[in-house]
Amino acid sequence: MIFVTITAMYHQHQDVIRENYITLAAHFTADQLYKAHRLQVNELLGVPVIQSIIDGLDFKRTILNSSLVRDITNRLDAQFAKYCNLLTETKKYISSSSQPDWITFRDYRSMMECARITPGYLSYEEQFGTRVNMTSGCLISTKQPSKFLYYAEMNLTSSSVKFLHFNLNSWTFDCILHTNALDSAIRWQYIIGISGPHIEYPAHAIPIHKRRHWGPFLSAALPQKRRVIILIDAGTLLTDMHLAKAKSVAKILLDGAVPGDR
Repeated sequence: MIFVTITAMYHQHQDVIRENYITLAAHFTADQLYKAHRLQVNELLGVPVIQSIIDGLDFKRTILNSSLVRDITNRLDAQFAKYCNLLTETKKYISSSSQPDWITFRDYRSMMECARITPGYLSYEEQFGTRVNMTSGCLISTKQPSKFLYYAEMNLTSSSVKFLHFNLNSWTFDCILHTNALDSAIRWQYIIGISGPHIEYPAHAIPIHKRRHWGPFLSAALPQKRRVIILIDAGTLLTDMHLAKAKSVAKILLDGAVPGDR
């Protein structure tokens, strides 16, 4: 009787163990099925590709590039503000220096005609892209009424620098005007009087049989130096194909550069 009872208890314990193993196997199977479905869904959604791109990003460099762009934009804003101030001060200077009591008032008839300037009087200036004489202006035509007319006998940038330096005591504008002269921001100066006289600075030769200002026309029509900045935001590029397209666009822009561009 005792043997039978022990045998029954043993078989009952074996059934519990067997049920536990079956349950554990079912859990393993369900876990494997869940992982397989999740992997398939992620692949269909492109999650591994996106995650690999995110993992490959250099966040420190991205932060550095962002601060660099902000610094560039701040400098450009400051420079544009300086140019606006420069134009305002230049206008004030020209208006004040065109008064009748200004010492540089000269009779236009004392000037040479642009059509009669000899080649030996001129020399090439990179700022103007042609042969000029920086010491004087020249008169377009002598068929003018006999009136007095103010004209600048020196580069307006240099003249403005002296005016601002001694009268406004403005070190900032002094630097701006010097920078403009070096950067060719101010080029041809046309002084046209109400009564008709037309004077141009600097003096340059205009063929007597041509009405077009050929030298200034060429210097204005030919390609000028350009400054090109190309920014590629790696954070918005989802695939290598996008990066390749961005580089192709940048290459097209760079292929259009001419000598002297930066």
